[in-house]
Amino acid sequence: MSKENQEWYLLKNRERYGPYSWEQLQDFIKENRLLADDLIWSQSLSAWTPAKQVPGLLTRATQTSPQVKTTTNKGAVRSPKKKKKGTLIVGGFLLILLIAGGVLAFNSLWKGWGIFTGDPTLEAVTCREVNEKSEAIEVTDSFNQEDQEIYLAVLVNNAREGSTLTAEWWYMPSGEISQDTVEGAQEQEQKQEQEGAYQEKIRLVGYDKELSRGDNRTHFSILQPPYNWKTGDYQVTLELDQTPVLTVPFKVENK
Repeated sequence: MSKENQEWYLLKNRERYGPYSWEQLQDFIKENRLLADDLIWSQSLSAWTPAKQVPGLLTRATQTSPQVKTTTNKGAVRSPKKKKKGTLIVGGFLLILLIAGGVLAFNSLWKGWGIFTGDPTLEAVTCREVNEKSEAIEVTDSFNQEDQEIYLAVLVNNAREGSTLTAEWWYMPSGEISQDTVEGAQEQEQKQEQEGAYQEKIRLVGYDKELSRGDNRTHFSILQPPYNWKTGDYQVTLELDQTPVLTVPFKVENK
């Protein structure tokens, strides 16, 4: 009786399974359910026989393929799969270091030289109020003595990380001449010249704010003095990292 027409049995863990056909045994081999050292039996065999000794059941490659192992210098045995896994881990670690180094270099260029940001620019307006986003409400450059607080809304584009924005508030007093000295055209001309010439400006207060990288919208403000504002001209000077950038004038008038 040919192998294909016989019934085959499999012995695993002292348990007998079957009967199977010859084609089923070959499928078991492909699925690794039947190994070379597993015992099988059929009517043509006198005893339980390892599958590798049954002619025609296992291919030559299956019978002769050795189990590949590699040995380290310390004598530890490691399979090729584990070695490949270790290589992937090392490669992944190096990739992370490379990415981290690139990010640090990018941040350094951005922060230190602004190569990727362009030159910083400032826009600022005086107003009577700002919203929660520091956007100006009721923009004006003319205030009255009863205004409780004067705001300056500022937009900084392309700021570098950690830059300092400084706002200095100034009062610009003008010359004063007694009415008793104003007589004739010469005296009137002298008064006009002196009224147009500022004396030394008076610093009121200054504030600093640290900026984050990129675009920043922020604001400054100054409170009404205890005895109301003096009428006249004022200005706010803005400095970026101690470099003057912008001056915003405004005035306070009688109500």
